[in-house]
Amino acid sequence: MKKGVSIAVATVLTLNLTTLPILSYATESETKNSVRANTENTTASVQPFSLKNSAYLADYEALFKIDSSHIKSIKNNGGIYHKSLLDYAIDGDTTTHWETGKPNSDTFTNEVIFTFNDTEELSRIIYTPRPGGKGFAQQFEIYTSTSEAEDDFTRVTVGEYTSSTNDTIEIQFANTEFKRLKFVFKKANANWAAAGEFSFYKQDQIAEEMNSLFSNNLMAEVSTAYNSPAKIEELEKQIAKHPLSEEYKSQISLAKKIVNGELQTEGRIITAEQRGNMASYAQQTLKMPYGSNSQPTGIAALVGEELTVYVEADSTQPLPQLMFTQQEGSWNAWNRTVNLKPGKNVFTVPAIYTGNVTQGGAVYIINPYTAEQQKKAPVLRFEGGERFPLFKKGDDVAVFKSFLETYQQRLAKDVEAHPEVKDRQLIDVTEIMSDRILFTGTASEAYKQFITNDVNPQTTVSGYDRWIKKLFDFTGFDSSKTVHTPGEIRENIRLMQPYGAMYAAGNHTGIQRSTVPFLFSGDFSKTYPGWGLTHEIGHRMAVGMREYGEVTNNMVSMAMSVEYNALDNRIPYETIYKHVIKENQKSMTAQGLSERLGAFWQLELAHPGYWAELNKLYREQPVSLPEGDYSKQQYLIQYSSEVLEKDLSSYFARHGFTVGDDTKEKTSIYEAPTKIWYLNNSVISYKGHGFSEDAQPQVDLTHAATKNTISLEMDPDNQEHVLGYEIYRDGKLLAFTATNSFTEEITEDATYQVVAYDKKLKALEAVEVHTTQPELSIEHHVTIPVNSEFTPSDYVTAKNSAGDTITDEVSITSNVDTKVPGDYTVIYKIEQEGQQKTKKMRVVVANQVTYTSDIDPVSATIAWGGFQRDKSPAGKSIHLLRQGVDTTYKKGLGTHARSTVIYDLSNRDYDYFESYIGIDQEMQNNTSSSARFEVSVDGKQVYGSNTFYSTTSSGFVNVSLKGAKELKLVTTDAGINGNAADHTVWADAKFVKR
Repeated sequence: MKKGVSIAVATVLTLNLTTLPILSYATESETKNSVRANTENTTASVQPFSLKNSAYLADYEALFKIDSSHIKSIKNNGGIYHKSLLDYAIDGDTTTHWETGKPNSDTFTNEVIFTFNDTEELSRIIYTPRPGGKGFAQQFEIYTSTSEAEDDFTRVTVGEYTSSTNDTIEIQFANTEFKRLKFVFKKANANWAAAGEFSFYKQDQIAEEMNSLFSNNLMAEVSTAYNSPAKIEELEKQIAKHPLSEEYKSQISLAKKIVNGELQTEGRIITAEQRGNMASYAQQTLKMPYGSNSQPTGIAALVGEELTVYVEADSTQPLPQLMFTQQEGSWNAWNRTVNLKPGKNVFTVPAIYTGNVTQGGAVYIINPYTAEQQKKAPVLRFEGGERFPLFKKGDDVAVFKSFLETYQQRLAKDVEAHPEVKDRQLIDVTEIMSDRILFTGTASEAYKQFITNDVNPQTTVSGYDRWIKKLFDFTGFDSSKTVHTPGEIRENIRLMQPYGAMYAAGNHTGIQRSTVPFLFSGDFSKTYPGWGLTHEIGHRMAVGMREYGEVTNNMVSMAMSVEYNALDNRIPYETIYKHVIKENQKSMTAQGLSERLGAFWQLELAHPGYWAELNKLYREQPVSLPEGDYSKQQYLIQYSSEVLEKDLSSYFARHGFTVGDDTKEKTSIYEAPTKIWYLNNSVISYKGHGFSEDAQPQVDLTHAATKNTISLEMDPDNQEHVLGYEIYRDGKLLAFTATNSFTEEITEDATYQVVAYDKKLKALEAVEVHTTQPELSIEHHVTIPVNSEFTPSDYVTAKNSAGDTITDEVSITSNVDTKVPGDYTVIYKIEQEGQQKTKKMRVVVANQVTYTSDIDPVSATIAWGGFQRDKSPAGKSIHLLRQGVDTTYKKGLGTHARSTVIYDLSNRDYDYFESYIGIDQEMQNNTSSSARFEVSVDGKQVYGSNTFYSTTSSGFVNVSLKGAKELKLVTTDAGINGNAADHTVWADAKFVKR
């Protein structure tokens, strides 16, 4: 009974495989005519049946297939399951199937015996599985008998198939005589042996001749038996009447090209990597989704184009796949994977994404296996498609650049010939690959960076690895155990369609065109890759059981901003301080994303290495979340306590976590920490030892009808050690602030206690102030040039509790000698209503003082109002809030945030730069104002302020310039509500040479 064989073909992919049975090349011709009844144990050649969809199948079957009418009987030793009759295995209908009634076990193996009417010479069996692949013969043995005696069997061959259990496979062995044929299911999928159809084929000598035409499955060189045009022409005559003659013509033509030296293989023969399944390893062992199994080929193909791939691989071992992609595709529509088989594979490149792009993209090898899984690495040869510039770590830079120049010239001609991007015939793509990153960008941008700007691609890829190494170190990948060993994981960062500025999805990280230049040109060993890109990689490195999306992935972004001296200040510490002074004042879910990040970052500040140790615990320990987010919180509290060896139950409660009773009991074995919920970025790189014994905060209180404002300053010698201040009213904790002011809405008189904390979390004795005390506002630090005029009263303002000015009543003691450079002190004292206040001002008489407003910067980038010399951003006098008093400054810079001002100091020889900083009081009480100040010297940030608001008293900055070549003054919007009303000023800003 004849039977038609067909498979469903996806509408987006045409898959035309070679019709040749694939054997071991060259050596097979020696035994092609042997007929054996008794044979040594050999291994069968097994691969997908290549004729399954061929137009020539019917003609081929007519000549070589044994008709089912030649089968006298069929029997098995396991019976049948339900109505799955044994005859269905030879009925010519693939929609029916036989299934055994007894599964394979340690004591039973399924076998089927076919008896033929007459002795048949066979060399192949076509095995079609039942729908769904259950019972597939994954390992098998074939036996022959030339009689009908029960036990007269000799083993002919053994074999296995490790690919899809839905494949129809061709099992080929040496030509052998069979009266009876026994097929043994040594291993069956799910143990229940089954078959949709068994078909038997006679020897095809012409096919075997064709199989020996090439040295191997790459078909890149002919075997010695056919190494001349004459020999190939003779073979060509032999195939003329064969059913597959039309199919064979292409191979004959290929052989002729080879012997004539016309076959081009440069850059088209690629050995598959054997890194193993890195995507699975990351997910299952490292518990994160980072990395992909994509191996670049440097080949791109257009949609609808025919691409031929020759594969040299052991058919009994796992085989690689091919992945087609769409250049600049969509996050969820950019790739399509197809299976490969040994020998010739012909594909029509599928359409994947229909947007306004040139249809097509790079082609990748997917080979998720190790050398242990594949005894020999598969080798692939590509015909069709276009080679594009691909630079891999260690490649010849000159060769890459030369190819890139040629490719760019072709791109330019293509653009000219096809103005519409969809009509273009050349994919604009270039890839560069390091050990850890594969970046897919455009050739046009690569040309600008590597050719026009002469960037060295080797520097770029080396920078990738340095960056990822830093991320891995921060996340605890120290190779101390397998679960902490990143192996050969590599991430694919791709130019994709817009989906946010960047994104992490599936097996890649997507960026947009604006970021492509940076990915090609950035030396990430020195240059910060930026918050956004690191943020997305943070998503890819997220451990799911502890992850809070858009929060914990930013731990790596924060860490890298520190590592690259580009400290990010988006964590709103002042907002956090409002709720951490008590437990459970604000639930975690009610907090902003950056607030929530603070809970984890403060622990890193308290215990450098916390994040690495925490992630190691999650990788080492089995974690389940039976109660969802509640369980997640408990694990974070317990594991974090274990890392710090502190009871962090109260800490997390202050940050809005729900702390269960069981968790409290588990963490109670540790002592409580110091007040680490007060930590902020000022402790980063802090090398000091905290306050000196004589440290004394200056606390001023400004009393108004409905509010009290406390101004906070530390004496100059201890200013660098200040973390912040606790504010108490009548003994009750009101707040903690790292700024230099605190305001409370209140109408009655009050007494406040202020406790200063240093960066070691050591507290000073409380300083008490009362609303009836006089106000005394001074400049704590003044620098003047030698021989200049100096009037101490110019630097002080005093008011009584009613707000009246009483500056004339201030007593002043000064030892300043303006003729002699040096350090001096001015003491101011005011007494009112039995209460007094005393403050000291440091005065430096210097040999040279140069105001920044008196020299031209190299550049000044100002968000609004332009670069203002000796004026505020609004073009008026500079005013700052000094210890609660509005104070005017004659000199300074008005630079509305976001701003960057750069000075060239190459020939200046200054000792230091100093300035008062803050929000200009033109914006007094404007709630939109918020900004931060940064100072960098020779590219390294040496100062970063806390957030200033319109109600924040001025700050002071002093940085060394010895040997400096460049000074950069930056103001930012602090990451809060944009830069509206951010009128930042550098008051009395000057360069000083002592």
